[in-house]
Amino acid sequence: MGFIRLHKPLKFMTEKSAVATLEFALLFLPFFLLLMILFETAILIFQIATIDYINAAAAQYASIGLPKDGYRTRFERYIDTHKNKLLLFMDTKNSLQTTLQFCRSLQELENSSCTGNDLENVLIVYTSRYKLHPIFRLIRIAVGLEEIAAKAIYYSERNAYTPTPNTQNPPTIGS
Repeated sequence: MGFIRLHKPLKFMTEKSAVATLEFALLFLPFFLLLMILFETAILIFQIATIDYINAAAAQYASIGLPKDGYRTRFERYIDTHKNKLLLFMDTKNSLQTTLQFCRSLQELENSSCTGNDLENVLIVYTSRYKLHPIFRLIRIAVGLEEIAAKAIYYSERNAYTPTPNTQNPPTIGS
């Protein structure tokens, strides 16, 4: 009376003829999804590490010495010359954006109110933002995560600039 007997509904699981087919049907999809998640996670880790590394290396290159053409130009030039070696298959033309902030003191950096410029700075905050391009969009764990940012803060090598003293909030003992 058909494939499934009503008095023994799970007897078909013990028959040898369909066990391999059922195991394949029940286990292949979860196994394949697990492999896709592992592959996507590996690519995400690679993208994060690469953006962090190239941001730190470019910031170090731009901060050394006294650049005559400006920090931003040296920072972007380093990324442009090294992106083929470091960023491999990542889309840097449309997805990588760089910004610089110039801070005159640690207090400005702490308050996130950097007011310096290319000539008057003590600390430079280099930021690289990269728009992620997932391979398997359906298995993305964090749906809102579409952009990563890497920041590096370097001390400016300019010796000519000395910050003006802050007369509104004089330094106290222990600060």
